[in-house]
Amino acid sequence: MAHIERLTQLLRVLRQVRDEARPFDQAVWARGRTAPLLTTPVNECGTASCAAGWAARDPWFVKQGFALNDDRGCDNLSPEFRAARGSAACRMFFELSYDETEHLFSGLHTRRTIDESIKIVERFIREA
Repeated sequence: MAHIERLTQLLRVLRQVRDEARPFDQAVWARGRTAPLLTTPVNECGTASCAAGWAARDPWFVKQGFALNDDRGCDNLSPEFRAARGSAACRMFFELSYDETEHLFSGLHTRRTIDESIKIVERFIREA
């Protein structure tokens, strides 16, 4: 049942991002060479992230080992969990199927709003 707790924490993060009007962009994990933690004041944050990118910037997730890697030296950081990166890290950490992972985290859904992402996570929790 760890995945339910992790999805519940993701829901908390997404609601915080929405409520604080932080930049949400489903097309990028996290833009920039460094991405401040979610605890950084909104006016000092300045970088957009998708659902997984925001989770990987939250202290609860970082403590669980789900965090952004920064060793590629590029402007699009990605989440990492154990030895997995990107979608594979999301699939492993959240214990989702390939299709569920793609549906929730894929950059193909670039027009998805944060409210739509919240509804998907709520549905995954209900159906767990």
